[in-house]
Amino acid sequence: MGTVAIHMLHCGEVGVDPAVPDRSVSKNPLAFTGLFRSSSLRIWLPVRAYLITAPKGTVLVDTSWNSNVRTHPAATLTPFLYFASKPKLPQGQAVNEQLASLG
Repeated sequence: MGTVAIHMLHCGEVGVDPAVPDRSVSKNPLAFTGLFRSSSLRIWLPVRAYLITAPKGTVLVDTSWNSNVRTHPAATLTPFLYFASKPKLPQGQAVNEQLASLG
């Protein structure tokens, strides 16, 4: 058989309203967008991708964020998604940068 490995790639963080992971935190049906909500409520969630290597091939699950998110977030995420969520992507954590470092 062969070895199977799973690499968890941490690809920054995304700042969202608490209503994104839990809609019950607000009665406002648009709370998940952050509309009419204080940015001080924003929570930061990890963004991850998973690289699975196996004898018959390699699979990337959830392609995550590439380095364009760092330099052009509104264009890369789309204006609406950028309005509702704010990315934090430190140098070297973009999925394309991590894949390059893994070879």
